[in-house]
Amino acid sequence: TPTPTPRPIRYRVDIQFDTATNRLPDERGHTVPVRVTDEETNKPLPNVRVSYSTSFGSFDYSGTGPGYGEALTDDTGTAVRTVYANRPGTASLRAWIDMDGDRTWDAGEPTDTAAKGWIATGPYIVASTHSVLPLDWISVSLYDHPPSGNPHRLLWCRTSITGGISSAVLMTGINVDASTWDALDLAVQIPLDSAGYYRLESHTDSGTCGNAATRVAYSADLYVRPVRPDLTVASLNLPPRIPVQNVFTVTAVISNITPGLTGEIFDVDFYITPLTQPPPAPGQLGLVKQWIAGIGPYGSTVITAQLWLPAEGQYRISARVDTTNYVEEDNEENNINSVIVSAGCFYPETYTTGWFNPSANTGNFSSPTNAYADGGGAASVSVSSGSTQRHQFYGYGISVPTTATIRGIEVRLDWWVSSTSGSGSMGAQLSWNNGSSWTSSQADTTLSTSERTVILGGPSDTWGRTWTVSELANFRVRVSAYNGASSSRTFYLDWAPVRITYSLTQTICRAPEPPPWGEGEIKPPGLRECSELLQVGGFEGNPQRIFTYWHAGDVGAYQQTGYLQHSGAFSMRLHASLGSYPACQPFNPYLYQTVQIPTEVYTLTHLVVSGWQAVAGSLTDCSYRGIPDADDVLYLQLRDSNGNPITAPVAIVNGGVVTETWEPFSVDFTERGVDVSTLAGQNVRVYFYGTHDNDYYGTFFYLDDLSCSVCTYWPIPDPVPGTASIGGLVRTLIGGVPQYLTGVDVWAYRQGGEVLHTRTIHDGTYHFYNIPPGTYTVYAAAWVSGQLRWGTATVTVVADERNYGVDLLLQQ
Repeated sequence: TPTPTPRPIRYRVDIQFDTATNRLPDERGHTVPVRVTDEETNKPLPNVRVSYSTSFGSFDYSGTGPGYGEALTDDTGTAVRTVYANRPGTASLRAWIDMDGDRTWDAGEPTDTAAKGWIATGPYIVASTHSVLPLDWISVSLYDHPPSGNPHRLLWCRTSITGGISSAVLMTGINVDASTWDALDLAVQIPLDSAGYYRLESHTDSGTCGNAATRVAYSADLYVRPVRPDLTVASLNLPPRIPVQNVFTVTAVISNITPGLTGEIFDVDFYITPLTQPPPAPGQLGLVKQWIAGIGPYGSTVITAQLWLPAEGQYRISARVDTTNYVEEDNEENNINSVIVSAGCFYPETYTTGWFNPSANTGNFSSPTNAYADGGGAASVSVSSGSTQRHQFYGYGISVPTTATIRGIEVRLDWWVSSTSGSGSMGAQLSWNNGSSWTSSQADTTLSTSERTVILGGPSDTWGRTWTVSELANFRVRVSAYNGASSSRTFYLDWAPVRITYSLTQTICRAPEPPPWGEGEIKPPGLRECSELLQVGGFEGNPQRIFTYWHAGDVGAYQQTGYLQHSGAFSMRLHASLGSYPACQPFNPYLYQTVQIPTEVYTLTHLVVSGWQAVAGSLTDCSYRGIPDADDVLYLQLRDSNGNPITAPVAIVNGGVVTETWEPFSVDFTERGVDVSTLAGQNVRVYFYGTHDNDYYGTFFYLDDLSCSVCTYWPIPDPVPGTASIGGLVRTLIGGVPQYLTGVDVWAYRQGGEVLHTRTIHDGTYHFYNIPPGTYTVYAAAWVSGQLRWGTATVTVVADERNYGVDLLLQQ
């Protein structure tokens, strides 16, 4: 049976009143209930979107803005919106079903209308808006206030139980008009520390909030919207030159650019990243963390941090405010500021000398010594049409440091001509070898009959060549006067000094200093650090290679063999037996390898020799085969490089049971009284040997997969009453599989507290033991495949709680 097509719903929209009047200020808002039903069945229709419009006031608490609103009907088919007005007036209300969604009522759309009015009698106050922010300016008008009460004062009075300031005086000395009894459009500012609901009160004399005896009128409540702060790193200030491996200070100005309050403590992190790496990610922990105990509205504070750069190059130094999001902000994009710096030890400092005067000359000018100084006469030369006259000046006595680099040379010419007709110029060339060679010419072509000053060259102009300081001793200036006019004229030169700009390389680095964040080696509690000292402990491979490391004896008393093996193809056999006919000499088997004890060992370091052994009967001609002999013993001993005993021999096994079965052994020499720290850096023999009582019952001892390790087990502290501990496993995805990571840096910090630092140990776990109770942010970061991966968690621990389940998964 086909499903019948449902009939279309015919909506009936009814505003639940036709007209209504409210009295200001107490009835500023009026609810507008609208019921929507099925016109045919009269059943209520839920979940219908109803559109509202008003010609006066607003559906926003402010009483201003667009006169449009929406609401969904409930189970009774009723939708409700509140319309607000700030002053007396009448609103034409409409409710409708907006079938085409254009927010405009169109003919044919189900609708209903009503009228809503607001009146005020007696003295009243009108505010331009009733939804404000601290420091907003609004317009306030006083109506129908008797002039006999002049001057009036306008007060700001909190009506909510909690909030910001309780009261404030907005304006005094208000005189209403004697004829209208009004004072219109008074511009007032919302006090800074306002929060919650307030009303305006007008008073006579020195009345205070709530004083009915002096109060003339009051307004409806104004709502001061909560303002979130907006924290920024306004500036990041560093030294102009940054040394390498020296501590330097950076200053950051942290600002709150809104009237929002930041009463809580928040953090500021400082970062150093090479330019080849991306900028710090949001939430990433910095090298240095500082704390700020809040910033007031539009306030600023200055913090400093000590930083350190490891090598020459370019770096990005950044500061991020509120890294851990302690403060709720609408805009967190401006929480970071960065500066690009270059680090190095050597920087050029530029200097400029004064003017050097010549003291000698040669050439065609008359009275040339007049050009030795400024004023006191001038050198001169008559130049015929189309000709050039030259004159050399030298003996300048230029003095600059011998290590200087010449950056620029300037020549000053104070000169003029007798006539400005036609063209002409006065120029100069420079010589570095007493006039044998000259640079290209630079010239001034502006003619004047009165003295003019021109400077040829410049602080960064070396006249087309590289100068050495020694060449300045042979320095000369050749001045040229060219006449391009049709007749002769005279050129005058009052002064021809020179000035040098040079640089010296300055060293700004002090002796290398450690970084201020204490980047020492970390030995976390619970860490097991082990080093294997033996080579080819499994005796696999070429015998020549095996006996490069191992030493064995005596002749015929040992054998690299494949008869028995724990793993691989070979083991080592020691013959504690008699030899072969006819001599049947007793063997004295031994096997040792010389190892070097690491320098970083401690009293708590353990030296352990371990491996696998098997016992078999002797196969030599002079022994009864396969018969046990408990008198035959395999020993282990530590000896110095000369073969002298360091420890007493330790019996590993005897020949009393012949099974040819592999059994493990392990000897911890530290537990036997050896202080490994006394052997740091020394060569030690790991010495195995077998004994035999010279009878015909011999034993073959087999050894395989030998190990000599030094392991340091960093102790875990005992719990301290009243403290807490946190820890967990740090992993990352490698090939899509979570894998734990060792040596990963992990930090933990609580708001306003010390930043704790550790690293994951051999099993990928981290721990912070015996820390103060509180809420901690735990952060871990590691570079994996050239990418920084990081993870964070927040955990709260109470006194005597040990939470070791705070795991972290590092991701990009």
